[in-house]
Amino acid sequence: MYAELHYGMILNIQYIAQATFSVNLPYMQKICISFLFVFIAICAGAQTQPFTGTKNKKAETLFIQALKADQFNDTRTSLTNLKRAVEMDSNFIDAWMLLADIKEKNELYDEAIDIYLKVIRLNDKFQIPYYKVGRAALDNGRYKAAVNYLTAYKELKGNQIEQSKVDRALKTAVFGLNAIEHPVPYNPINLGPNVNTNLNEYFPGVTVDEQMLVFTKLHPPYNEDFYVSRKKDGNWSEAQNIGEPINTEGNEGSVSLSSDGQYIFYTACQRPQPGDNDQSCNIYFSALDGNTWREPRHLGIPVNSSFWESQPSVSFDGKTLYFSSNRPGGFGEHDLWYTTYSKGRWSAPVNLGPEINTAGSEQSPFIAKDDQTLYFISDYHEGMGGMDIFISRKQPDGRWGKPVNIGFPINTHMDEAGLIVSANGEDAYIVSDRQGGYGGLDIYAFKLYEDARPLKTGYVKGVV
Repeated sequence: MYAELHYGMILNIQYIAQATFSVNLPYMQKICISFLFVFIAICAGAQTQPFTGTKNKKAETLFIQALKADQFNDTRTSLTNLKRAVEMDSNFIDAWMLLADIKEKNELYDEAIDIYLKVIRLNDKFQIPYYKVGRAALDNGRYKAAVNYLTAYKELKGNQIEQSKVDRALKTAVFGLNAIEHPVPYNPINLGPNVNTNLNEYFPGVTVDEQMLVFTKLHPPYNEDFYVSRKKDGNWSEAQNIGEPINTEGNEGSVSLSSDGQYIFYTACQRPQPGDNDQSCNIYFSALDGNTWREPRHLGIPVNSSFWESQPSVSFDGKTLYFSSNRPGGFGEHDLWYTTYSKGRWSAPVNLGPEINTAGSEQSPFIAKDDQTLYFISDYHEGMGGMDIFISRKQPDGRWGKPVNIGFPINTHMDEAGLIVSANGEDAYIVSDRQGGYGGLDIYAFKLYEDARPLKTGYVKGVV
């Protein structure tokens, strides 16, 4: 069967099928789809691709075995067979392409790029490796290379990849290149060993007076708990487990503190309520009774649903709650919603609208204390690739303004986890796995540059 088709054509059509349907099909079904698209392409007079297979039967057999192994995520077997195949035929482009794809899938971008470039040297008329180099370079933060090779793919009039995907990748590469050339002020300071450890610390929440910090710590193999640190003489104290009834054997994450630190909203998953079998993530609430946290309460319908509700952020006055959800009625994978509290009830959630939400994923909202400035992360608004942090400001008519990318180096080619901003509008907190930390994700503080700040808000502190 394989001898009747060029392997390059099979791989090309598989890329098209995956890009078009976005599904993982069984191996033989993919081959059937490949033949169907080959037939359509021939009938439509599509541009002929160069031969990328091999006449070496042993190399051919090894390649087929590598394809099968890759379909079952047996990376070791696939790599072994591919390396043997290219040793038998160093011009076997399809084997090189699959080898590079596996490297790219495992985030070995430099190795993948080197192989794609080798393929281009073997046959500079083969179009797909130009796109693949550009895509891998983009994922690795090499924006200039991404621009060059994505542009080359378009100039070759490549037709194997959906045009909108190529255009979007090129737009991201151009934005990233420009952002690096125009960095914003950024000097993150690690919160130190009393907060950060060799484990992952993330999702910070801070009171309006910046005297109490609550964050999530991930214990291996996978158990998330809340920890609390208090500021003493300008330094954060050794973080303590917040304890029961907030922490349980399950996972607790993404906390939002009220301004006075007297109550919290947070996310917990796979905790079905009486009368239902909801295994998704929902939002919970707890209040301090003296120095003891009360039994958490599930926010219930209409805020929570059988879908995913997470990452709450409560407004300064405690009357509006923002969160991310994949519930129906949105614009994409995850949207931002809000609900308001009145007369002892939370209202039906309202979508923040197309100014904020996209066909992609919007998450980790943080409403600043001015109630006019919203920070969130998105993988679809114009950015540097992956999840970037954006700012939107409320307009006089109550709608949210066009989101603005917060800029490099706060945003990078990696996924950002969002940020929170203190009441003074200057001090911000962010999560990063940057070098020089204590291991894994750490929490950092930094001075937010002026154009990205919310309005300053005041508060009165006292004891009643």
